[in-house]
Amino acid sequence: MFNELKRLSMKKVTGFITLGIAAIIILSAIFGSDALKLFKGPADLDSLSADELNNTYTKGEIKALYDSFGEYYSKNDDGSDDVQSRYYVVPFGDKYYALKVSKRDFGIADKINNETYEYLLGDRETLTTTMAVQGTFTEMDADASDYYYEWFESAGLMEGYTPEDFKEVALPYVLTVDQIGQLDETTLYVILGLIGLVLISVLFLLIKGLSGGYLSSIKKYVKANEGTLSLERLDHDFANAVQVEHVRIGESFLYFFTGFYAKILNHNDIIWAYLEEITHKTNGIKTGVTKSLIIYTRKKRKFTISMKSAAYVNDVLKVLAQNQPHIVIGYSDDLKKCFNKDFETFVKIPYMHEAAASSEDNTEA
Repeated sequence: MFNELKRLSMKKVTGFITLGIAAIIILSAIFGSDALKLFKGPADLDSLSADELNNTYTKGEIKALYDSFGEYYSKNDDGSDDVQSRYYVVPFGDKYYALKVSKRDFGIADKINNETYEYLLGDRETLTTTMAVQGTFTEMDADASDYYYEWFESAGLMEGYTPEDFKEVALPYVLTVDQIGQLDETTLYVILGLIGLVLISVLFLLIKGLSGGYLSSIKKYVKANEGTLSLERLDHDFANAVQVEHVRIGESFLYFFTGFYAKILNHNDIIWAYLEEITHKTNGIKTGVTKSLIIYTRKKRKFTISMKSAAYVNDVLKVLAQNQPHIVIGYSDDLKKCFNKDFETFVKIPYMHEAAASSEDNTEA
C-alpha cells in the first residue's frame, strides 16, 4: 500500500516539478544574460571604447553633461506633467552618447550641466561635481533618437556630416542608470529571487516526495491504531478497494489525496458525503467549474477532494451508499441546516430512513 501511495504522490509532485523546471528554463533563457551581467559585475566606464558600449553593463563617474534633449513624464491628477526621467548628452572623448537619469538625480545632473557650460565659457577652470552612475548601454529607441539628433542639429554640430556619418560621432547609445541589461535592478533581483524560490520549491517537493513525506498522515494513523489495526489488514483493504480516479473505497477505509498528501478515513468516522460544484468567473465570464467530493466526519472535520468530473464524484457516492448505509449521501439546504443546528438528529437520519423503510415493508406484508 505504502509503495503505491508513494508512487501516486510522486506522480502528482512530478507534474508540479516539471512546471517549476520549465518556468526556471524559460526565465533563465529570457533573463539569463542580464543575470550574467549582474554576477560578472559592471565594466569600468573609463576603460570602454566606442565599439564596446552597446549592451555593456558599466560603472563610472560622469564629469560633464550637455543639455537635456528629452523627457519622459506622466500626468498628475491635476493634469500637470510629472517628469520621471531625462536624457542628457554626454561627451565621450571626441564622441558623444546619451545618459538617461531618473528624477532622484535631476539635481546633480543639472548642476553638472551648468558647470560644464561655465567651463566651456571660461567661467571656471575645473569641473568639480561628479555623478556616480551604474547601468547598461542600449541602442536608443526611435523617439529618443529623433530628439537626440535634433539637439545636435540645433547646436550646429552636424554641419559637414550626413546623418548617417554623424552617428560615428554621436553614438546611438543611451546609458540608463540602475538598469542591468533590459531590466531595472529591482526587477532583476525580483526575478532572480523568484527563480531561486521556484528552485527551492522544486527541490523541497522532490526530497519530500522521495522520502515518503506525503504519506505522513497515513503513517500517523497507523501508529495511533497499531494495537487494533495491522498492516496486513490495511494492505488487504487497499488492494481490494474500488478505485475511482485517485480515490479508493475499501471495505473499511477511504483512501484519497488532498494536494500531494495521501489521506485515510475509517468509514465509521464518515457521516456525510456529497458532490460540490463551484463555478468560477472572471469579470462575469465563466472560466471553469471545480468538482469536489465533500466528506464530513463525526468530529465535523471537512475534507475537500478535488476530482476531474462530477461523474467520478457520483461513482464514489454510489459505492458509499451501497456499502456504508450510515453515511448521509447528497446535499440540500435542509441537511446543511440540520448539520449545523441539530447534529445529533443529523447523525440519525440514515437510521430514520431505514426504520421508515422497514415499517413500510411490514405494512405491505
